[in-house]
Amino acid sequence: MQGKLESYLTSLISAVIISFTYFLWSSPMITLLLVTALCIFSFLKDREFEPMADTLIISAVIMMTVFGIGLIGQIKGDEMLVFSATETEVIMVMGCIWLIPFFIYTLMRMLTSDGHKINSRYYPFFIKSSICFGVMYAIFFAMVFFLFREVNIYSTYDDNNLNLEPFKTIVLMLEMDDKIYALKNLLGNVLFFFPPGFYFAIVFKKSKWFIALAVALIFSGAIEYLQLILDKGTCDIDDVLLNVIGFLLGYTLKKTLDLIRLKITKGQEKTIFKKTTENIYEEQ
Repeated sequence: MQGKLESYLTSLISAVIISFTYFLWSSPMITLLLVTALCIFSFLKDREFEPMADTLIISAVIMMTVFGIGLIGQIKGDEMLVFSATETEVIMVMGCIWLIPFFIYTLMRMLTSDGHKINSRYYPFFIKSSICFGVMYAIFFAMVFFLFREVNIYSTYDDNNLNLEPFKTIVLMLEMDDKIYALKNLLGNVLFFFPPGFYFAIVFKKSKWFIALAVALIFSGAIEYLQLILDKGTCDIDDVLLNVIGFLLGYTLKKTLDLIRLKITKGQEKTIFKKTTENIYEEQ
């Protein structure tokens, strides 16, 4: 019991440090380096993955709360409630706070031999961190695509904000002077649909690539159509193309990880994204 309380306290302190490091200094690089260090320290200290999952959850609650207060301040015009971080920066940082531990721990799980104790300890982390990320993703998804979305100020389309000509927007983005905006827009449309593709492959284990392609087209197409009828942003075929690429990249990554794990274990384990029931050796 005491060990659990100590673990939760450590996670709380880590989460506070991560959150306020970013909000006080607004430095994504410092924040991400800190997350990496805490991720490694947490595992070396406890030999467990779950404490870092708890840190992710607490960090998400803190950052979402502060971000929400900032939005209220913007709406009410209260400068005291507004922090300097932009919506895009917060989304990127929160995404990386999830991605770094996920990448490090998944890599460790991928490379361990069959029967290693890490195998059974990874799954609780995976479930907790995935739920945490899923909630954050759903909230930011609604914010980015609907709640706080305005008509694209760079749009050259008619009053309907509709583009059905493939690659038209992509070419315009590549030719514009504001390269940072163009990069954020193009990469953002790809990366934002990467997680759904990854988790789609986990949930629907036997799905084929053409099924993933169809789901991605329907999913992205429905979003673009809703933006059109709700007058939120532009309904753009190029957004659909970029979204589908992101979805398929996520799907492909999961399938690739499964193939690597199958080879490492010589056919004994098909995927790491499941609960293990194997015998786990104990530390001496």
